[in-house]
Amino acid sequence: MFRPGFDGAGDGDRRPATGDRLDHVNLEDALPTPDYLRDQLARLKKEEADLADSQSKERDTAAKLREKAAAKATQAGRTRSASSVTRLINEANRAERDAVKHDEKSADLGKKVAAVTKKIASVSRALTQAEQTAARSRDRGDQQRRRAELQHARQLAALLNPSPQPPASPKPEPLRVAYLTASPEGEELLRVDREVREVREAVKRALHRDQVVLESWPAATFDDLFNALNDQRPHVMHFSGHGSPTGLFFDGTDTTDPDGVDVDFSILARLLKGTDRPPTLLVLNACESYEGAEALLDAVPVVVAMVDEISDIAAKAFAIKFYAAIASGQSLASALVQGQTAIEFLTGEGSTPEVLTRPDIDLQNVVLVTPSPV
Repeated sequence: MFRPGFDGAGDGDRRPATGDRLDHVNLEDALPTPDYLRDQLARLKKEEADLADSQSKERDTAAKLREKAAAKATQAGRTRSASSVTRLINEANRAERDAVKHDEKSADLGKKVAAVTKKIASVSRALTQAEQTAARSRDRGDQQRRRAELQHARQLAALLNPSPQPPASPKPEPLRVAYLTASPEGEELLRVDREVREVREAVKRALHRDQVVLESWPAATFDDLFNALNDQRPHVMHFSGHGSPTGLFFDGTDTTDPDGVDVDFSILARLLKGTDRPPTLLVLNACESYEGAEALLDAVPVVVAMVDEISDIAAKAFAIKFYAAIASGQSLASALVQGQTAIEFLTGEGSTPEVLTRPDIDLQNVVLVTPSPV
């Protein structure tokens, strides 16, 4: 899935807005349960049916009274007795008055039917939303269970096949970051250009700013992956753009047909392994990229990816605080927490970014930026 729109101030949209309030409300907890709404819907439909039945009876009664009034009027026209004419006319008038009363009752019941019908539509919409929310909650639960199972499998594999040594942090040299961004034409526009600019500004203010070299690759294509690995030899490779559980979405190379290109995670892993010095860290600032990122651990020891959809404003907030922390000499564990906290504070979206590591990696011990030697 692509990163859909978000109503962020001045940012491109990636997801429908939940507002700018900082006191975020968990809508899933506030919504009534689907079972409750189904019971309410059944009750309203029965009430609607009963009211409609009563309205139909009132209409039938009014119709019969008008038939009676018409019959009495006809009899009065055929009767020569003055007293009989008066009596029949009076009976016809009473029948007509009674018919009007039943018409009024029918109209009142009609209003009640319309009100209940409106409630049914509202509850039906709420039920659909509650069912979708419950389905998303189940999906998240399934994803959490799968992640726990994968983590257990990695730990078990580490016990059975211990690795020699975890990859060392980069030597005291400037940390090279290849920052690839893509927002192909024909897809939801992402403000990745602004994200890069603000990340640069954050790094410039950091404690060890001189130890970070960030090179941006805008409108990144598949070829740019090769170029970044060969020319820059990055310690960190970053991608911001559209993603899915199967891969990433890069810009195309054909200017006359600028549609994007899907790059499967298996292809990306193969490419990352095709270099003598693979990156230490891969950051996928793209929606739902976490699920398929497991395939990348053969090539890169640490992968940060997004578990769910992420908005433009949340993706930008994460990247700014994450790289500011790294450029200040913080460990990857602390940088990840700072990025997650920024998202939660600004948008209430929770800790969408999560990390995948090889079993022998302790993120507290992975520090990518160290002070320059004196």
